[in-house]
Amino acid sequence: MLRTICISLFILPWTIMGCTAQPIPETERELPATQRSDKTAAIINGVAVDLVTLQDGLSEAAGAQVLREYVLDRALNQRCEQMGIQIVTDEIAAERTLLGESLGVETDQTLPTEVLDTLRAERGLGPRRFQRLLRRNAMLRALTGSPEPSKEMIDQAMLAAFGTRYRLRLYVSDSPEAAHAVRSAVVRAEHSEQRWMFAEACATSSIHPSAPRGGLIEALSPASTSYPSAILAALPKHQAGTCSPVISTEAGYALVYVEQVIPATKPTSQQRDELTAQLRQAAQRTAMQRLAQEILSEQDVIVMDRALHWAWTSGR
Repeated sequence: MLRTICISLFILPWTIMGCTAQPIPETERELPATQRSDKTAAIINGVAVDLVTLQDGLSEAAGAQVLREYVLDRALNQRCEQMGIQIVTDEIAAERTLLGESLGVETDQTLPTEVLDTLRAERGLGPRRFQRLLRRNAMLRALTGSPEPSKEMIDQAMLAAFGTRYRLRLYVSDSPEAAHAVRSAVVRAEHSEQRWMFAEACATSSIHPSAPRGGLIEALSPASTSYPSAILAALPKHQAGTCSPVISTEAGYALVYVEQVIPATKPTSQQRDELTAQLRQAAQRTAMQRLAQEILSEQDVIVMDRALHWAWTSGR
């Protein structure tokens, strides 16, 4: 179980003998660059600023995440050592390749530098932290093995990808009266106007994320796991050009207007293999995440720095 304890500031290494409860003014920590060049974090108008001055801000901004990664890296290294698992360069390179594939790039050699740089910048992954991420993933992958998706999972995914699908518009409201009013207006309108009337209602008053595009969902399968079961169950009951009754879901009161029924297709063996590989990777990612959380929960972490303790307990 992770536990955190905040120790009083008077025992922290960068306070002065515990004689004051007030933080040391930043101006007192600033020294000329010639005197602190070996510990300088930045130079502002010719004045060197050391890492101690920035420490609290850095800890509050990202300290919890950095500490969490360090704790996990340390525990993974110990576990791999105990199990005789050695992570070699090729395995770390493979993690970079998998990253490229997740971005739609075939190999790491063709992964555009600007794409990788943007991804790393968005996640705060500098050169060292990025390499640690790759090694951490390699260790987690080695420890979890290669879990195989079940036949049921493969069949459901195949049905969702290649079975009968529906091009539709979805309207959702938190008010049953509003949903019934939309349906009444649509079914009373001329058939040629129903589609556009429904789309306008979606764009103006639907609370579903599809509202900006008039509620349009290009292809939805009844085997999908991304939508409420009540909506999915209603799809096979409607032909193109028809509006469903009001459907009650946990997310609100929904209407479905079916625009087109897309017939099922027979996948090739290559398509089936590719889908199975995607499911295998998804199962492995889930197993890796589960193991990481399990390992973290087993660590006994005592956070002694006040700023870092705040970040740790607030989940930053």
